[in-house]
Amino acid sequence: CKRHICGMALGKDTLQDNSFCQRRDYSAKAKDEVPSLLEESWSSELMELELTTRRLLEGKAATYLYTRQIFNNTIDAWAKVASKLVTTNFDNAVHNQSASLNGRNKQACPIFAAGRASALLEFMERSSGIGSAEDSSTRTILLNKSLAPNSVSYNSTLHAWAKCGDARRAEEIFLRMQMQQGKVGVKPDIISYNTVLDAFAKQSARARDTADSINSAECAEKLVHKMEQSYRNNCNGAIRPNTCSYNSVIDAWANSGSAQSATKAQNVLMSMVKLHKSTGDVNVKPDVITLNSVVNAWSKSKVVDSAQRAESVLVFIERIYGNGNEAVRPNTKTFAAILNAWSKSNDGDAAYRAERILRRMETLYNCGNDVKPNVFAFTSVIDTFANNAKRDKNAASKAESILEWMINLSGDGQQNEISPNTVTFNAVIKAHAKSKQEGSAQRASNLLDRMRKFDSNGFGHMAPDTITFNAVINAWVNSSESNGFLKAQQTLKLMEDLFATGNVKVQPDTISYNAVLHGFSKCRERGSADKAKVLLHQMEKLHQQGNDRVRPNAKSFTSVINAYAKSSEPDQAVKAREVLERMNSLSKGNRVDMDIFVYTAVLNACAYTRGDDNAKSVALNIAITTMEEIQESPVVSANHVSYAMMLRACSRLCSDKRKRNKLLQKYFDDCCRDGYVNEFVLREMPNNLMPGKKNMKHIPPMW
Repeated sequence: CKRHICGMALGKDTLQDNSFCQRRDYSAKAKDEVPSLLEESWSSELMELELTTRRLLEGKAATYLYTRQIFNNTIDAWAKVASKLVTTNFDNAVHNQSASLNGRNKQACPIFAAGRASALLEFMERSSGIGSAEDSSTRTILLNKSLAPNSVSYNSTLHAWAKCGDARRAEEIFLRMQMQQGKVGVKPDIISYNTVLDAFAKQSARARDTADSINSAECAEKLVHKMEQSYRNNCNGAIRPNTCSYNSVIDAWANSGSAQSATKAQNVLMSMVKLHKSTGDVNVKPDVITLNSVVNAWSKSKVVDSAQRAESVLVFIERIYGNGNEAVRPNTKTFAAILNAWSKSNDGDAAYRAERILRRMETLYNCGNDVKPNVFAFTSVIDTFANNAKRDKNAASKAESILEWMINLSGDGQQNEISPNTVTFNAVIKAHAKSKQEGSAQRASNLLDRMRKFDSNGFGHMAPDTITFNAVINAWVNSSESNGFLKAQQTLKLMEDLFATGNVKVQPDTISYNAVLHGFSKCRERGSADKAKVLLHQMEKLHQQGNDRVRPNAKSFTSVINAYAKSSEPDQAVKAREVLERMNSLSKGNRVDMDIFVYTAVLNACAYTRGDDNAKSVALNIAITTMEEIQESPVVSANHVSYAMMLRACSRLCSDKRKRNKLLQKYFDDCCRDGYVNEFVLREMPNNLMPGKKNMKHIPPMW
């Protein structure tokens, strides 16, 4: 960008006057020093421009012809810089609000580049007498009409702001352009209108799921309606919207996140179809971009049948294409959007519908159509099967069969556009982890071994990562196999060993350790709770040493407490309480966030305490103390589960009948007051304290 900015800004064909480049003015400085100008103030650059203009006015008359063109080329250069920076994702200052526009940060900000274009346009306006007569800058130069901006000046500046997704700035430029309409060389054209519409579409995408996003889509639609109305009324200078105009409106709605976004986008499409049929105007004929945008809108929609509607648009596209409209020929993006829609669908048949779309793509490609399935299409279908693996026992095997299909098509894993990658393998492993079918954990582990083998043979695009290992650990933890939990611990140990040898891709994180801690919470082997506590301490130590990827959270502590609850140790309540107190001490330093689940786990550990009366008495006191903390806490609130656990603890631990009934009544009254009474809570209350009210039908509504 820095290397080519001078060439973009000046343009060799404009510098016919050699003496112009030899002077020490802005253009000469730009030839060698434009990159360094990024670190200078805007005012100093404008003074350079004013000096340049004065020298031009004092020089040859022939130079006048090139003044506007030089400025227009410079504005266009900044617009291209803004576009390039947006494309390469370098917007690190204004939109992230994490850095000021100082020094080199300016180079990485498309907003800054667009601002430079605007500053040049404003200077042209002032220098030619368009700006305010009171502006001090106009007193430093003679008015130069040859510097007056034209449509190219305004459109280039519009383009810069549109690429930044700043519709407000683009509108401001557009309104200034309209105010100059009628003057020589200034007239909003279809490029002007479409650039503003593009700005609305990009702003809608930036502000997705917000009121600003919906407002941007509405403004885009209103502008197109205004264009249509002006054209129908034969207004002077009216511009008829074209396919590009409507596409921007559809994009704006597709990105808005509105509940009606997809419907709105499809309505615009149908308006285009109707207008094209009634007028025969080819300039408003939908193209594949139009239809892809509508499909994309449905793929992002949260409507229940959005995937079916996305596929119905494909049927509509193919019907139009079959009637001879080559412009709407479906492409890979069309099918990819539909696959994305099915991947988000809760339809039980979603994965199989997605697979049919994938196989249809392959058939069309083999027939000469440009819809070749790629790794993203295959992975999307596999992921859809993975999402349905809990309710479909065949989903995991289907996912793996598609993986094998990919490997065969790619030439045994050779890296190309069809070759499976780490994400693809992870989706298949996730499917096995979710399925919980017999042998599924072993199949997930086999895939991990296979990925490691591919990696060792030079196929690094299929190397396992932290997500891979975490999925395998979860598969073993959730399996019904007798050695499953041991395998989970061995997998974590393998991660640690590989990371220790320098493989940063497989660095264990909080999820890795939490999965094993969860395994300890399900294990009833003697000593497992203490092992869980040791692992928790290991996590704390790693985090204290600066490993931010391993930070114990509420889930970590809850798993250890649950492990003690199932340990059958006489002092399980005491140890569970110690873990809670440790978590409390960490929360005071904002190192972990408390939640109701960890408190409820302690109540559960108390309720299932076994042993003599003394052990039960200690456990009851811990339960009472814990419940008091819940009720007094500004951070957590009791719920129906915590009340039910407290009632169970009172029933199981208190041997004194009078005291037991008193405690039960107290906590039940508290539960009624908070409105958490349900069947779960009622089951914990003895019949003698709830005559005729053991059924939800018989209790007062306020409970």
